[in-house]
Amino acid sequence: MNPRNLNRPSYVLALLLGVLALVDAENALTTMQNTATLGSMASMGGGTNAGWVVDLLTSGVCAALVALLLMRPHLYVFVPVVGWALLAFLANYIMRHTPGLDTLATVRMTLYFIVLVIGGVLVAFEGRDWLEVAMAKRRTAPPPQQ
Repeated sequence: MNPRNLNRPSYVLALLLGVLALVDAENALTTMQNTATLGSMASMGGGTNAGWVVDLLTSGVCAALVALLLMRPHLYVFVPVVGWALLAFLANYIMRHTPGLDTLATVRMTLYFIVLVIGGVLVAFEGRDWLEVAMAKRRTAPPPQQ
């Protein structure tokens, strides 16, 4: 295998996911506080928004992926990062809050798209190396005897 340092791209992914964790946590805590003040209006026909729970969970997933990326930048961490980025990108696209431009969703989708691309490149390169090693370990048929 080619000696390659995965720390730099892993740090970029960790930085982007860290920013996403902060954005989601800030949005969750702000919404949670606004929901608590509007909770008394629920009996008067107004509803409460429990979307802050989802934002808090996504913030936690991003923070956990940051920790894994900083500890072990390997293929088995890059694959979940790519899966999470794809899922979160699609979810933010589908669940935009306004029919027009939703600034928060746009920021999230932009960051998740960049994480998806960088993670995809890392999965492709590390997966190719892993596949080469796995194929080299396979037993081959003995040569035909004459």
